[in-house]
Amino acid sequence: MTKENIQLRPWENLEYEIIRDYVEGGEIARKSCIISKLDICSKTLKNMVNGYKSEGKAWFIHGNRGRKPIHALSDDKKDLIINTYTKEYPDASYAHATELLKEDNIISISKSTVRNILLENDITSPFVTKKTRRCVAKRLREKALLASKKEMPIIAEKIEKAENTHPKREKSAYFGQMLQLDASQHIWFNDIKCFLHCSLDDATGTLTSAYFDEQETLNGYYNITYQVLTKYGIPALFYTDGRTVFEYKKKNEGKNTNTADYDYHEVEKDHFTQFGYACKHLGIDIITTHIPQAKGKVERLWGTLQKRIPIDFRRAGINSIDEANAYLKNHYIDKFNEKFALPYASFPSLFVEAPPTNDIMKILAVISERVIDNGHSIRYHNQSYRTIGHNGLPCYLSRKTKGLVIESFDKKLFFSIASADKKESIYLLEVIPEHEHISRAQTVHHKKDSPREVNIPKTNHPWRLDSWKRHLKRQKHRTSDSLAI
Repeated sequence: MTKENIQLRPWENLEYEIIRDYVEGGEIARKSCIISKLDICSKTLKNMVNGYKSEGKAWFIHGNRGRKPIHALSDDKKDLIINTYTKEYPDASYAHATELLKEDNIISISKSTVRNILLENDITSPFVTKKTRRCVAKRLREKALLASKKEMPIIAEKIEKAENTHPKREKSAYFGQMLQLDASQHIWFNDIKCFLHCSLDDATGTLTSAYFDEQETLNGYYNITYQVLTKYGIPALFYTDGRTVFEYKKKNEGKNTNTADYDYHEVEKDHFTQFGYACKHLGIDIITTHIPQAKGKVERLWGTLQKRIPIDFRRAGINSIDEANAYLKNHYIDKFNEKFALPYASFPSLFVEAPPTNDIMKILAVISERVIDNGHSIRYHNQSYRTIGHNGLPCYLSRKTKGLVIESFDKKLFFSIASADKKESIYLLEVIPEHEHISRAQTVHHKKDSPREVNIPKTNHPWRLDSWKRHLKRQKHRTSDSLAI
């Protein structure tokens, strides 16, 4: 090794330069200064001077340089770990892979050793942090500058794997094959924070529906579903996040539902069951994810809308949620799709023809379990209701009769019960006022109102009691004991 090719480490180089200047300068410098500067004794200084005179720069290289530690793993064992991990456990964390290597009697070493060996060879676990991924990608890009044409594809593949925390998913092939649903809170207009609910087609990027509400609610998702059904039809799949509208988070676990104290009003709060029941009748599948990058198309949509909508609303003079929803429906959605979406007419469609509007109103309903009280009435949202038959006259059902209150999408209220012979009956609900509008006893010229025929759905409506009970029993978060009606 020539003098020019000798590479010293910083501390070694400092020692070399001080001793070189000391010797080449005729040892004019005082020994005490050199000893103090290098923090050595006079004997060590003498050895360093003799070494410099005999070997020059090479003498200052540490004696263990290039030597392999006696306890280090052999190259064969490192190759065994690398090959086993890449072939057998590519989706395991470093800690789990260490346990598996020991369980399979391959090798018993520490987690840090496994991690260091794999990272030295640019092999990352799916669970490493973003910082580690960035470091590996940076090191690979530096290697790529010196790599041969044969090595470049391998390095490029490793760089892509290191940089892509969430691998890209292929777009859907058909229009209506998958709609991504989400909602975003933002100051959309007039310094008011509210939630914009949207659905976006995965294949074409078409904004299929949009609706503002004060909170991210079942009502908001029902409204965008209604827009999709009436304009395009029934899609094949909804892909959305883990909100309780789509994925139930069990509350009051351990509560005894087999007692008289069970609160049947809890079913009304179970939005997952409500939305799932509506999608079941429409034939729409639901997939949820807790990873925002999995539905990146609708997540990136918010960046575009949050930059554009507030400006457009300000120019249009939008000051309320109702005005905003009307503007979205009549102007903005078509304008957005014209600029950003692919023409969906050029894609094969999986949308199925939707039922009539009246049936959609019935399907997108909020269902609640109620019991007839001693006054032959039902309490719902802090109001009392009486049941009305097809002839427009009140029907007085027996107390403790159990049934379903159905609030349809157009806010009409119905009450569905099943008789002993399992025959379904459905009634319209009418509010019982707290006070009479007029005093019939004191009014001389009072004209008695004649009953009007009421338009009540037929018994083949989508909320039949038996069908609803079967749907509840299939929900994992509910027990059969809580379903006795």
